[in-house]
Amino acid sequence: MAHALDAMFRDICGESSPGLCAAMKPVNGSMFLRYLLNASFVSYSGDYISFDAAGDPPARYTDATRAMSCAVVI
Repeated sequence: MAHALDAMFRDICGESSPGLCAAMKPVNGSMFLRYLLNASFVSYSGDYISFDAAGDPPARYTDATRAMSCAVVI
């Protein structure tokens, strides 16, 4: 979300703006969603992150799968 917000800020307020400009107060949610849908980056763990049409990042199941494999059945 920070990458999308930064891109929106740079486009609307400009590179040299010292803070949030009046045009972004308040943030337009529909416009922000368009920026979010176009944002992508590589995470610290090396995963490629992008967002689907609903604005959701890819699902990660490794922790849930690991927890289920460690569960004790009584």
